[in-house]
Amino acid sequence: MFLSNYGGEIDPSWVRARIKEYGVKANITNVRVSPHTFRHTFAKFYILIGGDAFTLQRFLDHSTMNMVRKYVH
Repeated sequence: MFLSNYGGEIDPSWVRARIKEYGVKANITNVRVSPHTFRHTFAKFYILIGGDAFTLQRFLDHSTMNMVRKYVH
């Protein structure tokens, strides 16, 4: 989905390391700063502002509603 400045693929470990580094620089403590945390937070707030679970399922690319139910509850 995203390319580097030179048109190559971005390594997922690089993304994880940058996000973690930004969390340290922002002095975020007592919470894991990771791509998964961003994904989870997005899903939670999407439901809280009235988003529907079926659209969220498509956004998250879950094949079943099992994981989406955790956000809804």
